[in-house]
Amino acid sequence: MPHPTPYPSLPASAATVSAQQRALRELPPDDPLEEADARRGFIGTIPDAEIRGAYDQLIWSLADYRFLEEQRAPATAHPALWRHARLNMVHGLFRVTERIYQVRGFDVSNITFIEGDSGLIVIDPLTCKETAAAALDLYFAHRPKRMLSRCVRFCWKAMSRCSARCSRRSISSMEISMS
Repeated sequence: MPHPTPYPSLPASAATVSAQQRALRELPPDDPLEEADARRGFIGTIPDAEIRGAYDQLIWSLADYRFLEEQRAPATAHPALWRHARLNMVHGLFRVTERIYQVRGFDVSNITFIEGDSGLIVIDPLTCKETAAAALDLYFAHRPKRMLSRCVRFCWKAMSRCSARCSRRSISSMEISMS
């Protein structure tokens, strides 16, 4: 399946093909435990992690990454990176451990929910309000609604302008807005 980019891809050079083949020979074989680890704690998701905005515009979707369904890496991609990217396609709500949940694959980062004694703690509320709201909706589709007690945001420079802001109101009516 071709990559959905509007730009045509160039074939791999002979040197790249040789390097990728060497890397494939040197890589350990696929480990079924990696797939099991990626799926551990899975609770639920939405198809293709497709998230739309207020005017039905597409905000986020993993549908464009279906080319990763191909088991074997193309000659232009390092086989270890291809394997890692395939594992990153496992998306949805996951139970990490008791009282800790994550939504993965709804953005370039993961959002973590910690069910604290006095309310819900949200860690890294994603990069835009639509993906954060979709993650909250998915979380509350499977977990009880609780009061938000804390929102912790770890920024890196590229995301500092567009991370969701959490309010201290009931999370069921939590305002997701740009900070």
